Amino acid sequence: MPFLTDPVAKEIVLTRWALPEGLHVPIAAADEAAIRNYIGEIEQVLSAGSPPKAFLVNAKEPPPIDLRLPIWQLATSSVFFQRRQ
Repeated sequence: MPFLTDPVAKEIVLTRWALPEGLHVPIAAADEAAIRNYIGEIEQVLSAGSPPKAFLVNAKEPPPIDLRLPIWQLATSSVFFQRRQ
């Protein structure tokens, strides 16, 4: 199943913040369905509750890395696209 993209969020990050697409990282979702639709597959619920609020997620395949961006020269940049988030 292909993942969805929030067109409003994408437009804001591209135009207002000029963040290259290769650095777009989803950091929040409204609910479990949004996680599955936009971010990746929920592997484990980390906090009990109703509704649960913390999950271990296997993130979708990231966009290609643009090696022309200096950020990718930093060893710590690998955190951006860790598959398990």
